[in-house]
Parts: sequence; C-alpha cells; structure tokens
Amino acid sequence: MRRRRLLWAGSVVATALLAAACGSSGGGGSSSSQSKEPIKIGLIAGLTGPSSAWSVPYKNGAQLAVKDLNAKGGVDGRKVELVTEDNQSSPETSVSAATTLMFSDHVNFIVCSCDSGEFLPIVSRVEQADASKPGGGQFIVSNGVAGTTKILNLPPVYISTFPLNGTLAKTLAQQAWKQGFKRAYVLSQSDAYGQDMYTQLQSAWKSLGGTVVGSTIVNPDLPNYTSVMQQVNSSHPQVIFTGTYGPDALLQFREITQMGSKAPWYLLFHETAEFNKVSGSDNRAYGLDPAWLGDKAGSWVSHFKSVYGHAPGLFDAQGYDTTWLAAMAVGKAGSDNVDAIKKAYVQATNSYSGPTGKFKLNAQYARIDAPVSWYVVRGGQWVALPGAPS
Repeated sequence: MRRRRLLWAGSVVATALLAAACGSSGGGGSSSSQSKEPIKIGLIAGLTGPSSAWSVPYKNGAQLAVKDLNAKGGVDGRKVELVTEDNQSSPETSVSAATTLMFSDHVNFIVCSCDSGEFLPIVSRVEQADASKPGGGQFIVSNGVAGTTKILNLPPVYISTFPLNGTLAKTLAQQAWKQGFKRAYVLSQSDAYGQDMYTQLQSAWKSLGGTVVGSTIVNPDLPNYTSVMQQVNSSHPQVIFTGTYGPDALLQFREITQMGSKAPWYLLFHETAEFNKVSGSDNRAYGLDPAWLGDKAGSWVSHFKSVYGHAPGLFDAQGYDTTWLAAMAVGKAGSDNVDAIKKAYVQATNSYSGPTGKFKLNAQYARIDAPVSWYVVRGGQWVALPGAPS
C-alpha cells in the first residue's frame, strides 16, 4: 500500500484531527532528557482520495504553524518537526499510519485531519498502545471534520478541538428557524459523520417545534440519487438539511433543482462542495463553517496569503491552531505523561486566540462555544453573511 511520509523541520513552509503523545524516545522521558530534543508532531491526513478536500488545506495550516513556531525559536528552545502520513482517506490505513507515527517515528503528539470514520478506529488503536506502554502514554486530538458525538463515550485519549455534531446541528437548525421555516427534510449519508448528523439534525429541529416531513440516509458515491430526490421533493419541505457533502451533495442538489425544487439547503463545510458553480444555487445554498473567524482573522489571513498565494479557509485554520497548541502542550508539559500534556494543553488554550477563535474546553476536553461563520451563494460566489462569525 502506497504511503506518503513527509518530514517538515526548521523553517520549512508548506484542516476532525487526532493527536497522540508518546515519548520521542519511545518511553516516559524526563523533562531534562527532552529539553534539547525537537518536538515531533505527527499528522494523519487524507492527502489522496475524497478526504483531500479538507486534508490538503489542513496540512498547509499545520506546516505554517511549524514554520511560525520555529521562527520564534521553537517552544522553550525546542524546534518543532511535522511528520506526515497519508491515510489515503481510508480507516484501515489511518490505523496503520497511527501505529507508524507512534512506534517508528516516535512522535510526541498526533494531529489528524480525519473524518469520523477514520478517527474512531484510531482512538481504539491509541488506547491499545496506551495499555501496552506502562509509564508512558499516547494521546489523541480530533479535528478536521471529526465532530461525532460518539467520542464522548470513548476512552479519554483525545482532545476534541472541533465542535461536536450535536452543537453544529443545533446551530444549523436555529439559523433556518430564524428564517421562518417550519417543515424540514433531513438527508444524510451512511458514514459515521452522516449517521450522527442524521440523528442530531432531526432532534435539533424538533426541539425548536419544527416538523420533519421526511428523512433518508443514502450511500455515498452512487451514480445518481434520482429516486431519493423525488421522495424529498414530493415531501414539499421548506428547507433541506444535509449531512451529505462533496460531489454527492452537488449531484443531489442538481437533481432536485431539475425537479423544480427551490427549497434552500443548509450544510456544513461550504468549501468542500462547489455549490456556487451549480445553476439555481443563488440564495439557496447556505454553509456553516464552525470554529473559523473568516476574514475577521485579518492579520493571519494576510500572513497565510503571503506564504501560499491564496486565501485560507476553515481547514487551513484548523490545521494551524491544532498544530500550534499541540506543540505548545508538549513543550510546556515537560513530560510525555498524558495527564501532564492535557493540563498543559488547557493552559495553552487559556492564553491563545488563533484563526479559529478563542478556545474553551469542557470537562471532557471537547471544544465548546466556538465561533461560526455563515456563507450563502450569491452571484455565483460563496459570500460571508453579515454578522458572521457569531
């Protein structure tokens, strides 16, 4: 199986993330033994396959964070390195990538641009590594698009720096409710993210007093969704909430538009699907980007543009902030102990504000109260709605 492995160190320039902390020497090193060693951050990202839509930007952000940290002299004098594994958008390859980073590359922390289906098995793998390594520890941080509420029932080997799906579903529902809609259809897909959003969206809409006129889970990558979209259209929804994304969401939107539907679509992660290039999307396609300040992250946006030559998005920002905080946590902890790194991570968030906004973690180390940015298609372009982020 082909795997890309890239090592970014020194000032080399290049976003639901995962991070693991195991000692760079493979054991429970002391502060003095680690003082001159580089901080090694492992990145698992789908650089090939469908996950590349968010993983390539995430990697760009992560590499920029490493560059900026090292330009400041590193963390307490320790340089930061980024070791990247391409998981090829596969859950199975994600597990082998985590194993390689922990036991071959001996990284201190893993950040992951993984969807929920890739993230969940990595958590299990890291827990297994924890159990087999007394005195040391591994540590996972989710980001990218891994906001599944299932992580709250998993072993505490992660920090979730991305808002959970339950929160995002409520935010989508509330925005549509403010527009006066009452009848909604929920369309989602059969992966871990889609199944979670399927449940969360219905619950959020009903809690507001809305009516769910229909709901369907579809398999991804089908040649057409004609029969499903006929079912959606015949339900006459005022608004459609979708847990589908990418090319599938575009195809579904085209099909129902051709059937005469003018119902608006509400979705997450607007930059993963080019609705702005689809006829009939003006003032109908609404996108929510969680944990992203957008143009209000002015100086950072300008900095990113100066390095990459184009504007950043949600996943560039996610990659930047999570990599920065991971390096700070490892450097300040003075130990590869999981609890010490968690404590240092929380301390780092208290004084940090990056392009994804200020950080606040609950008792389960899941991010709460993150800002959101709203977008709508107008004139063939995704444009930020006034007042975003909120």
